[in-house]
Amino acid sequence: MLAHPSLTPWGSSRCLEKTDLEYLSKKAGHVTVQVEPIHPKFKQFGTDVERVEVKFSEFLEGLKQEDGEWRYLTTQYSEGSEGGLDGGGEVEEEITIYPPPMNALRDDFPSAPKIAGNLVLQQVNLWIGKSKNGASSGLV
Repeated sequence: MLAHPSLTPWGSSRCLEKTDLEYLSKKAGHVTVQVEPIHPKFKQFGTDVERVEVKFSEFLEGLKQEDGEWRYLTTQYSEGSEGGLDGGGEVEEEITIYPPPMNALRDDFPSAPKIAGNLVLQQVNLWIGKSKNGASSGLV
């Protein structure tokens, strides 16, 4: 949700708010997320370093710090969601489709964006990190 409203399929100016760390903290800061610490030796993410559980607000505060322990928020997985069913046979939609922190941000985006056509959401994720050299993925 980093796109300008004119480029989004739903044309909402609210999408620009989602890049505001204060907004995200206010709206979803209470949610617990799993974040990946930077590898202490290799100084990169995407390694075998074990994820750490923190409040989303704590993670966001860390992004504002010039120095310190950097962490990366990627796809959230939950124990027991492998089959997509809870103990009573009901679909765990809240966990499987909207994992933290997206479960607290559900009303900030359409559940069926026009760009998706008749496709159904599989999972909505938020990836956030910090880099001294800017974006590494080529996305802006």
